Amino acid sequence: MFRTIKSRFVAYFGLFTLINSGLFVGMSFIFMFTVEDEFIHREVMEERHRLEQSYEATGQYSSPSKSYFRVYNNQEILPEKIQRSLEQYPKEKEIFGENGLHYHIERLKFDDALLVSEVSQLLVVRGFTQPALILLGILAAIMLLLSALLAYFFSKRALKPLTELSELLNSCDPERLPKGFAAPFANNELGAFANSLEKALNEVSEFVERELQFTRDASHELRTPITSILGACELLQADKQLTTQQRGVFKRIHHAAENMQKTVESLLLVARGETQLTKQPVLIEPFIEQSILNYAEQISAKQLEIECEIEPGSTLNADSQSLQIIIENLVQNAVRYTEQGGIKIRARNGVFEIKDSGCGFDFQHAKQQGVKAKNSSGFGIGLSLVERLCDVNGLSLEVESSAEGSCIALKSR
Repeated sequence: MFRTIKSRFVAYFGLFTLINSGLFVGMSFIFMFTVEDEFIHREVMEERHRLEQSYEATGQYSSPSKSYFRVYNNQEILPEKIQRSLEQYPKEKEIFGENGLHYHIERLKFDDALLVSEVSQLLVVRGFTQPALILLGILAAIMLLLSALLAYFFSKRALKPLTELSELLNSCDPERLPKGFAAPFANNELGAFANSLEKALNEVSEFVERELQFTRDASHELRTPITSILGACELLQADKQLTTQQRGVFKRIHHAAENMQKTVESLLLVARGETQLTKQPVLIEPFIEQSILNYAEQISAKQLEIECEIEPGSTLNADSQSLQIIIENLVQNAVRYTEQGGIKIRARNGVFEIKDSGCGFDFQHAKQQGVKAKNSSGFGIGLSLVERLCDVNGLSLEVESSAEGSCIALKSR
């Protein structure tokens, strides 16, 4: 309910004011009742003292000075309600009677007489309870409103630098992090936080740039030897004097070199980042057909059934080269880890889905760099690259996997 710091600040401040208001109302009533009881007690004690002095002087009690005082010579002639209360609680001094009557009982010094004071007309506070509650309630509501407004404006002013910092970071380009943004902030806790954040962002930016540069350099350096390997394999395979066994060896070398070349291209695409990719609607069907042809030999050897449901003109909004690598990688994994059964590929506008009957896998574990499945001949970075390429191309990657097989879907965001 209270998700923002500002709303929580207002809520806590309002709660604090509400609690204080409740305590104030309670203490006010306690004070008024205490003052009233003290006034009545003094009135009764003064009357008792006067009556006892008159008895000492004349041998009998004089008439009460006020109409609400009355002297009873013994307990037996008291009103029935008072008698019952005193029989049950002999030391009781305050008794509530019927119809709102309120009695104070004092035992006089002589002849076991009792001074009974019916003080209902003196209970001013009790008669004023409801209006006082209404008045104090209105005052508490006003205080609550004022405290909420004060908390809102105070929190708005206090959090303004934090809001500006958040907006600055949200609006900046991830590849071009702002420099020196902490300078305008005051020399306080928030300023120290901004300085620490700027320092951390600068370190992250430098680290990312170093990693990307290393990836670019390494990828470019690997391209030359891979191209040489591919060219040499093609020339050797054209030699008619090669035996069938030798052709098979060169074919495996050629296939491994092609896989290395695709991995290098994937690394280069990731290193370029999202801003350097050309995203547009790309037809999915040619990539599916080419991927199936590339692994036709493995499909035939395992006798896998391939089922394709492709709507004509199906596209995904992505970089063409990235999408080709993603689809080929997913088809390659499905073929490699499906020993029997089949693979079903479906495509419609904005969606590509591939489902196999393999042994399944843990996606969170498998996408970690360097993690390889059992009997894998790859580099252990396939799914990690697929996820990275999906991220930079704005594609969502959804994976469902169990012991009965896996289903992977690509969707345009």
